[in-house]
Amino acid sequence: MTDLLPAGLDALIIEAFEAGRKFYPQLELELPVYGSRIVKVLQERDEVTDEAFSALSRFAHLHTNDLFLAQACAQGNNEAWRIFNRQYAKLIFNTAFYLCNQRQLAEEIAQSAIGHLFLTDDSGLPRIHSYDGRGLLSSWVRAVVAHRVYNEVLLKHRQFLSLEALRQTPDSDGIRRLETGIRASRYEAMIRETLATIGEGLSDKERWFLILYYVEAFTEHEIAGLYNSSRAKVNYQLSQARKKLRQEITGKLQHAFQLSEAALQECIIELCENPTYALQFLSGATGDQVTI
Repeated sequence: MTDLLPAGLDALIIEAFEAGRKFYPQLELELPVYGSRIVKVLQERDEVTDEAFSALSRFAHLHTNDLFLAQACAQGNNEAWRIFNRQYAKLIFNTAFYLCNQRQLAEEIAQSAIGHLFLTDDSGLPRIHSYDGRGLLSSWVRAVVAHRVYNEVLLKHRQFLSLEALRQTPDSDGIRRLETGIRASRYEAMIRETLATIGEGLSDKERWFLILYYVEAFTEHEIAGLYNSSRAKVNYQLSQARKKLRQEITGKLQHAFQLSEAALQECIIELCENPTYALQFLSGATGDQVTI
């Protein structure tokens, strides 16, 4: 496909293309178009290098079937847009309604969202072409909708609506929920994918201390009694475990997703402020209890 590809990546792109055709048999998308998009995504992220392992391993993180559908849409395939509408229309409305809590506004945004993605941006390409496959297409769509809701809310404020209309717009708590929703939509898939692969640096004791403290709601004093230890030692073990996890999560996010420093900090904030992520990791970490 191009001399810049490391050995083996060309074959993987062909395999992903065949999988996409099998997943969406009704779509007509040419291999050169699909392959060129993947190569462009890798080049934009500086991933097509002489180091095959780097390019091959990062290619594995792409959601290639989602990219197949998005690229077919970007090529103006009417059937692709019909499939996109069937798969994501409900998600678009639910996301808009959750964020703005106004049914009429949510319906307006839902009705215009697909058209928004169909229209071209400054590059002259349909906006859906900017989806690069790094996260789930559903997460990307939620982020797009969240930004549109946020912009609509700001526009209403700037238009000096009547007091009656202003009562229908989100208050400061609503604005914060919008910002949180945008952040979650942007990073949720990355965080969950990262959490599924971490924890190797923890000892069995540290892992169980985290489970007991965060999942089972034991106090440090109760954990100390269970392990015939002191509260100070338990506190130290918990502190070390949290430090290891933060370093491991940060390292994997940087390596797998090439986040900027600002994006990485936003991702960490999202992780810290949403307890469901911790429960996801710890719920999958249970095993035979260890003893001292």
